Amino acid sequence: MLRESFEVKDLGEAKFMLGIKITRTANGYSLDQYSYIEKILKKYNYFNCKPACTLYDASVKLFKNTGDSVRQSEYANIIGSLRYARIILYQTLHMSWDCLVGLIAVLVESIGML
Repeated sequence: MLRESFEVKDLGEAKFMLGIKITRTANGYSLDQYSYIEKILKKYNYFNCKPACTLYDASVKLFKNTGDSVRQSEYANIIGSLRYARIILYQTLHMSWDCLVGLIAVLVESIGML
């Protein structure tokens, strides 16, 4: 048993996991990454920008940007950070529930809570 080998402390319900905020609601749980996204936007000075619909329209002809540009490395960092947020949330939501329930059962049993 873990309790016999290690000092175990109940920290209560998780509030954050892998940068994802976990909130209990009347209908279950809510997951959001607002704080992570906010951190990215502030880091690159885009926090006060207005959101816009950016669906791709194949009929629109694209032209070379003649206005202010973003350094390629900065753009890659921003996109990489946002992709990371999407991937982490996707993987968290699609984790096998059977595996998760089994893991919780093993952990709870091992610390003597059953």
